[in-house]
Amino acid sequence: MGFQLLIKYWILDPLKALIPHWFKSTYLGYTQARRVTFFDGELRVAGSEAQTHIPFSALTHPQSSEQLGELSGLVDIIVPHRAFLRRKITLPRKAVANASQIAALDLQEKTPFALTDVCWQISSPAPVSASAVSIEQWVARRTDLKQWKANLNEAGLSLRHVFIDTAEDLGPIESFHGVAEQRARLFQRVNAILVGLSILLLFWAWLYPTWVKKQELSELLKTRTALQTQAIALRQEADTQRETQIAKATFIEQLEQTPPFSNVLREVTVLTPDDTWLQTLSYRSAQLTFTGQTAGSSADLVLTLAKTPYFANPRLSGPVARSADGEKFEISMEVRVSQ
Repeated sequence: MGFQLLIKYWILDPLKALIPHWFKSTYLGYTQARRVTFFDGELRVAGSEAQTHIPFSALTHPQSSEQLGELSGLVDIIVPHRAFLRRKITLPRKAVANASQIAALDLQEKTPFALTDVCWQISSPAPVSASAVSIEQWVARRTDLKQWKANLNEAGLSLRHVFIDTAEDLGPIESFHGVAEQRARLFQRVNAILVGLSILLLFWAWLYPTWVKKQELSELLKTRTALQTQAIALRQEADTQRETQIAKATFIEQLEQTPPFSNVLREVTVLTPDDTWLQTLSYRSAQLTFTGQTAGSSADLVLTLAKTPYFANPRLSGPVARSADGEKFEISMEVRVSQ
């Protein structure tokens, strides 16, 4: 509690004082209240346009004040310090963190008031020696505050805050929370929601172009992938067609370089003797192989085939079988392409 008190007086209250009333009214939902200063005796401090100065007697007897009757609405009042009990409390410097509890205990022990019957406010600690500090405690009876509030209500005014004229910087000694504070909290929630939505909209407006570019990039990547797949398919198709063309060209070239079978068969028929007949004949890639039987000599047949320029390297490629009818043979040779 003491640490919170130090934070309140040394940090929060000065920061709150920097916030202008118009900002609080416009954006924080605080109702704009007229500040009314009640002075005792002669008026010594000139007021501003936002303040009204009225004798203190008007607060205790509102029916006798014409100035009070001219006002209306919500007011914050500044009351002379003589209307409050002022106490000074000295405490060790090390006990500053517990100043609020010490002030409450001292008030309870050294005055006839119960803590529930009074409102009180303490000032910031002021050093009095190397080991001690002092604080001022302002005390107001709740009955007096309620009577002032009732008197103002009778005059058509609503009381919000009560300040001490010489200790305004301490904040209100009492605040009457009512509809205005509830509306302020509702206003703050609505403003917080609107601010949050505005931040989200700004954030979305900032991110939206990036999101659009990301979508476009995603579409471009998909298009590139599709084109790459299509290019691979076209490349494979082109390779297949190229291989087919090469195969066709090779086949045609082989056909052009291979003598026709009819010519080969004619030459074999011319070169073989009449006592020789063929049983099988194979012709593939200019390679000719045939089997048969001759009444003469198969070796002579090979020599006969070797004499013609149409065939090359004739030879017996299989065993020669002799019988009463002659010799059975197998001859292989190459057909010359130039022929």
